[in-house]
Amino acid sequence: MRCFSLPVLCMLLSGVPTVNADEALWNQFMGPSGNGRIEVDKLFEESSAFSLELGWRQPLGSGYSDIIVDGTQLFTMFSDATDDYLVALSTDSGETLWRYKIGPTYKGHGGSVDGPTSTPLCDDGQVFGLGPHGDFFALDQRSGKQIWRFNLVETQGAKSPPWGFTSSPIMAAGHVVIEVGGEQGNSFCAFNVETGEQIWCSGTGTVFYQSPILIELAGVEQILCNTNSHVMGLDPTDGKILWTQLTSDKEFSAIARAQRLNSNRFLLSRSGYYGDFAAYDIQQTEQAWHITEALVYADFKNTYQGPLVYQDHLYGINGRILVCVAMDSGERVWRSREPGIGRMILVNDRLVTWGADGDLYVGRASPSGYETEAQIHALDTGGFNMPACDGKRFYVRNYLEIAAINVVASASLKASTVDLPSLTANSEFGKFVRQLSGAEDKKSQIADFFEKHPTMPLLEGDRLVHFIYQTEATDLVMASDLAPRGASMFNVPGSDFHYRSYTVEPNARLEYRFIEDFEKPQSDPRNKKIVIGSKGSFSELVMPKWEEAAYLMDHDATDAGVLDVITIESQLTGTRTLSVYLPSGYGKGEQSYPLLVVCNGDQALEFGLMGQALDSQMPDPVAAAVVVFVAFNKGQFGIYGESAGKQRGDYIDMLGKELIPFLEQRYRLISARDARAITGTGAGAYASMMTALQYSNSFARVASQGIDLHIHLRRDLLRAATENLALDIYMEWSGYEQGSPEQDYFYQRDHAELVTALQEAGHRVAARKVPAGSTWGTWRAQSHHVLAALLSKTDDK
Repeated sequence: MRCFSLPVLCMLLSGVPTVNADEALWNQFMGPSGNGRIEVDKLFEESSAFSLELGWRQPLGSGYSDIIVDGTQLFTMFSDATDDYLVALSTDSGETLWRYKIGPTYKGHGGSVDGPTSTPLCDDGQVFGLGPHGDFFALDQRSGKQIWRFNLVETQGAKSPPWGFTSSPIMAAGHVVIEVGGEQGNSFCAFNVETGEQIWCSGTGTVFYQSPILIELAGVEQILCNTNSHVMGLDPTDGKILWTQLTSDKEFSAIARAQRLNSNRFLLSRSGYYGDFAAYDIQQTEQAWHITEALVYADFKNTYQGPLVYQDHLYGINGRILVCVAMDSGERVWRSREPGIGRMILVNDRLVTWGADGDLYVGRASPSGYETEAQIHALDTGGFNMPACDGKRFYVRNYLEIAAINVVASASLKASTVDLPSLTANSEFGKFVRQLSGAEDKKSQIADFFEKHPTMPLLEGDRLVHFIYQTEATDLVMASDLAPRGASMFNVPGSDFHYRSYTVEPNARLEYRFIEDFEKPQSDPRNKKIVIGSKGSFSELVMPKWEEAAYLMDHDATDAGVLDVITIESQLTGTRTLSVYLPSGYGKGEQSYPLLVVCNGDQALEFGLMGQALDSQMPDPVAAAVVVFVAFNKGQFGIYGESAGKQRGDYIDMLGKELIPFLEQRYRLISARDARAITGTGAGAYASMMTALQYSNSFARVASQGIDLHIHLRRDLLRAATENLALDIYMEWSGYEQGSPEQDYFYQRDHAELVTALQEAGHRVAARKVPAGSTWGTWRAQSHHVLAALLSKTDDK
């Protein structure tokens, strides 16, 4: 029996049918209708008050594949770090029923974890899956036995996208349809479900991260699908192109699935992760199809998931903010910081959000505003996987585990997750807050407070800090090293007085700024200490025992070096500009100098003030040196390609193979390996460390500040650590940076583990955790530590 009978399929094309909870299916990407919605008649029937409880929790592996459910089985794809698999689990217990090996693990890169991204499809006793290397296959649903399999690269000439094949298959006209991305009239193809034989192929254009959807538009059933530049409608029976429309010329466009808004309008993302969404009207006449852009929804961006449609409103994400927008006008109705960044589905009239924090949130989809009705901490971290619902329970996963969550009747509607300002309550400042809360004339008391304390933040002792802000805004968040994703400020009711308290180390240095009513971040108006970095201006908190670098406070440029700006014609990375620092006195003698290479060099000069540090009278044993600043070249996606993308290998090889011979022809450099060092910050720290490890015959010393250690970068460094000569390594990192747990990136853990691995490989490692945030304001104050580690004088120089 097929998952969809013909009558049910017709209902899906025109809307979202209500089904009995015992018969509900979530059998494909984004649910039974492909729009992230399901209607079930029993899940919330007991009362409007309910709570969530953990049904079961089982280990899994990494990957971005979503969960699908059919009856007593659920399916997803994952990696065990060696191979990729499609697995069948019991919906009642999470027990593994069978698993099918797809092939060698697709290794994560550019910040991604290992494993598959595509979501399987269940239909008529079969499960269809697409592996990240292009392996397309059909399995028996009950046994996992392979029915057919072929590779899209080998049979269709498909080109693998930068993060592997991700398209999720659908059923249409009795065939399984997948976006292939071929260039010979085979961007989209349909295959026989029983044999895998090609039924039809259609369209031309590159496909990266798009999936088709079967819907009805302008009274015609059609497959809506995208290339990177066009959207088109196909006849599901033969693949004939009914119409086509140019949408974008950007390579990463249309990453969110298209959706039907009404009978003559559909929704589409046009510009990838950072872009907006547009509504297109579609009409059919006897002569032709007519498609016009009708409306732009600018509030939905910075997300991989498109908004969900409920009644006459859209509900979706802009970064970490939940937004409600009127469908017809595109006007924003409200914004909410709760439940935060995550992936959402719509179950009846409830938004169900799988958060990055590992919590599942349930709240009504209503133009009146959002409030979480129920919440549960299901797994240690969240992920980028969409939750699933089969009418009985919810299912969630991350890169390590998978869990089932039950809905149960509850006497309390609101989850008891209140963030109490306990630090404030137990402080001297807390006495003022309690007094202000009960005062009739709050305005005058606030004025008196600021007259006594004109400078913020307010320090109490050597560890307790009170951040205080005055505004009429209804939403106020402080973004800081203490809470990078933002922390809501507490408000004294009936006043414009807001506060939040933290304990920090007595020698800490932190940065922060405020965001009023979701608008542009701004610094603290009562704090004159402002620092400028690559992400704009921040207010600075300096605790009493923080030691500021002397060269930042009193810079004497009378004995300054010179910056020589030159270009190198690299065979690996093309033409690039270098800034070369020549120490004072370089042009007056014949002395040869040690060499220091600085990755991410343009930012090290502009925000890290490295030139100022070099100009200062650094004490012995720091030697004068020629210092070359090497920026990341900007490509189609900015500096991403060389800093974290697939061009980073070319950047590293350029540093290791081409740069030193080029510099030795132009400058007086000491030729000894021990006279060469390399350093960098953030993404530049990874580049410097990898260059030194791979080209240890050229560099003897390396330093890193806040090295980027996403999972694939850690793996590459650990592999390279044991391959060549031993190095002198200096590492420092922020004691406040958190990383990205949903991507298996724990900043403190990963730095400590890397230090241990490097030491075990025979390298001499000096490590230091800095009691400050991970910004240029911090790193530039540590330059003397870096220079002392890399440019210490030795007898052979």
